[in-house]
Amino acid sequence: MPSKILSFNRGLFVQNLRSVGWIGIVHFLLWFAAIPLQLLMAYSQQKDGGVFIEWKNLYSISA
Repeated sequence: MPSKILSFNRGLFVQNLRSVGWIGIVHFLLWFAAIPLQLLMAYSQQKDGGVFIEWKNLYSISA
């Protein structure tokens, strides 16, 4: 017979989301702005404007 008592407490989940959830949202927004900014900076520093910069992976953009 399955247990009718849940170990999930909705109030505790909402309280945790309110207290530390904003950190994840701010982190996402910063990355959401930083990646296109790196791409725009690399594109604007090209001399001829028509050369495509090929990166091996996401982390080579900031190198």
